Amino acid sequence: MRRRLIALGMFACAAVAGACGLFADIPDSVTFGGTDAAQPLCDGPIRIRALNATDSVTVADLALPVYLGALDYLREINETGGIRGCQLEWEFKQVGFGDPTSAIAAYEAYRAQPVWNDVVAFFGISSADTLALGPRVQEDKKVLFSMAYNGTIASPDPKTTTVTVPNTSATFQESTAPTQIDTVGYPYVFFPGTDYSTAMRLAMQYVASINAGARVGFATCRANEFCINPLNAGKAYGAEQGLAIGRPLYVELTDRQNEYGAAVAAYFGAEAAQVQRDPAYKPVSWLWAGNLTAGTFFLAATMGQLSQLEPAPDPALQPVWARARELMASTKIIANNYGFDESLPDLCGRLGAGAIACSKIFGVMPFLAFGDTSTAAADMPGLVALHDKWRARDANVTYIEPGLLADAGVPQPTTRSVRYVQGHMNVELLKTAIERVADAHQRVTGETLKAALESFRSVDTGGLTAPLSFTAKDHRPQSSLSVYQVLPPLDGGAGGLTNVAPNQRIPLKDEWLGW
Repeated sequence: MRRRLIALGMFACAAVAGACGLFADIPDSVTFGGTDAAQPLCDGPIRIRALNATDSVTVADLALPVYLGALDYLREINETGGIRGCQLEWEFKQVGFGDPTSAIAAYEAYRAQPVWNDVVAFFGISSADTLALGPRVQEDKKVLFSMAYNGTIASPDPKTTTVTVPNTSATFQESTAPTQIDTVGYPYVFFPGTDYSTAMRLAMQYVASINAGARVGFATCRANEFCINPLNAGKAYGAEQGLAIGRPLYVELTDRQNEYGAAVAAYFGAEAAQVQRDPAYKPVSWLWAGNLTAGTFFLAATMGQLSQLEPAPDPALQPVWARARELMASTKIIANNYGFDESLPDLCGRLGAGAIACSKIFGVMPFLAFGDTSTAAADMPGLVALHDKWRARDANVTYIEPGLLADAGVPQPTTRSVRYVQGHMNVELLKTAIERVADAHQRVTGETLKAALESFRSVDTGGLTAPLSFTAKDHRPQSSLSVYQVLPPLDGGAGGLTNVAPNQRIPLKDEWLGW
């Protein structure tokens, strides 16, 4: 019998009673802000509440593996005895992606539950819900593990920073302007991935290392905080690295490629026209892709297809179209964390001979790609085995309504994805924090989880991420990532991703906190 779990909006796990409160080999010297007297770790299940967005066509390809990465690990923990003998109990509710109203409504519904006081942790899904719920979890003293890695939410304290940001307008006017960036402070929010701002600085560092002085344009949406959040950091640091700052190419988050055609043609037509007007102008040779993975594919595919198109799609572009085609054929793309994953080679394979355009896609990845053993990550084989075990058990489970993606012409998402690793790592953060609470002879609450997380100093994650650290003043977890490149399936090859620059690092400067 097929079961629709996500379509019901939640998944609950029953706890095993009476298995908590027994500790062995606890080092008496471990403590962080608690009492000296040992307290029971739990007298019932450790309760978790969460959001999900697998019913959104725009983000189902990332939301499903994120959800299963968390769900599989939660189920495995309970099946293997819990955490220090304590079982976990959880529930997921569907929300609209990027819709803070639905996230707040789901949160308030959870708050109305009789067991709300026993809930210690909350899992978020997007920038919008994390920004909206940050003050609420602070008031309620529940730790929020976010799937959004905004630099804004990495500051536990309120902070105002004024930075000088370079910009190039749609009419090629270059300027710099002081920009004030504010954060209200998010002391109960944590995440395991390199924050978006640090990741974008690392992307600019990588581009400068292989193409010194290149001009970088910025292909992003402008209606979602996820897209715009790291732009100030990337532009400012890119200029510091000697890169020229290019114009924006605005395309909103979408599940359809046809929304890219006119925007891409006009963008590169304008670049070619500017070269004609000013031969000293250095045109864009890299684009930052700040949308989701589908958007990165649509961008590369559109550039590849238009570069082979003669005559120009718009007669007004015909005088400069040959040069525009050259620019589209040569410009490289470097995508953000959520704009790059294992689905890209398969998507690129659908382009046939045009798949060569995808070989110019690079992406920053704070998490190891699913199944990547090139860095001898100790925990990757176990994670893959965990995935395969639960996929076999769930063979008859439908997580996404069959017509949802098919109606939009979008393929079913792969679960063998870095997104699975990301969902898994949120649970790993929770598990490690609970273990530290136990080792400190304390009871699991939102406050003790927060204190435990802020005691992290270079905590090893088995190579799935760089070691993680948090303090009470800084929730940026790490400053390292790898740059991967797409290998499109050409000449009968399978395609895939290749790690071209492992362990790229950058200092976490104090003045960068919060932006």
